[in-house]
Amino acid sequence: MKTPSNLQLTALACLSRSPEERKTQYELMIEINQVAELVDTPYSPGTIYPSLKTLSKGKMININQEGCLIENLGYQLLENTLLTQPLPASLIGNLHRLLLANILPDKAIKAAVVKRVDIELIKFNHNHGKEEQLSSANPLLPVSARQHIVTCLRRIAVDIVA
Repeated sequence: MKTPSNLQLTALACLSRSPEERKTQYELMIEINQVAELVDTPYSPGTIYPSLKTLSKGKMININQEGCLIENLGYQLLENTLLTQPLPASLIGNLHRLLLANILPDKAIKAAVVKRVDIELIKFNHNHGKEEQLSSANPLLPVSARQHIVTCLRRIAVDIVA
């Protein structure tokens, strides 16, 4: 399967919280949207259901009349994506990864994901600081605002592993 979308990663993370308990697609949609609305607008059923069907076709989840369960391939995809795939280049993308880490039941994986995001945030802040020195200041996002956003995201990361 190609790199999963944020929606698919969120679905896998939500299902990983209770791997033995089936959730209806509606229950899963509510859980996914509780995470999504922290970062962006909630997903519509017309977006969620086809995404779940794609995960099911890829044998990442099992869907039947009783609900959805995550499969071993789904766990592997989730872990592989969060631990080894390149992180999003945006601050919102990194916030989404932190929210997913917060959902994960495995504390070691949670800590590893948070550490990766934290390192990425440090690099982001450092690299953009150098760019600011070489070019004129970005009027849309002053240096201090970007630094505050990065600091807030790093505090979230600390709170997640605490």
